[in-house]
Amino acid sequence: MDRYNLTLVAILLSASPVCGEEVGATMSLGEWSAFKDDVACWAATETKPNTTTKPKLKDTSVVAYVSFQSGSIYPLVSFDMGVQAADDMYVSIGTVKFDLYADGSTLFTNDEDTPLLLELLRHKKIMVGNANTYAEFSLEGFSDIYNHVARICDFHPYNIEEQGSGPLKI
Repeated sequence: MDRYNLTLVAILLSASPVCGEEVGATMSLGEWSAFKDDVACWAATETKPNTTTKPKLKDTSVVAYVSFQSGSIYPLVSFDMGVQAADDMYVSIGTVKFDLYADGSTLFTNDEDTPLLLELLRHKKIMVGNANTYAEFSLEGFSDIYNHVARICDFHPYNIEEQGSGPLKI
């Protein structure tokens, strides 16, 4: 859990309903925005209540974060469900599924997040949820926002043509 603490605290302290309005977005594209403070850089988006969620989330926005702590090139992907999250949640992107664990209302992957980041960069939408609850997010503009975050945080941007389907080259 230690790898999440500093980033999560920075994001949550600087975040208002849409992930950092007090900090101010450095760029927005599609549904995604980029943010930077003294501790972290992050990309974020949120669902709109009653539009892309199953009934248990109909009155809340779900926020997706992809954050980078202190210039690290290694991502932390998390989802704030707005309500206590269940233990059986997962992220589904195309045919790939990543199991998540809950820490209050926030969901994290069980493993290193680079494989999930690569899938986010290659697809158009993701679904976070389980059999009873889900939220969908558009990934339109995400790769451009990610590359913007890479520039403002001084780490390597992602180029799908160079990367292909292999591992992230650092």
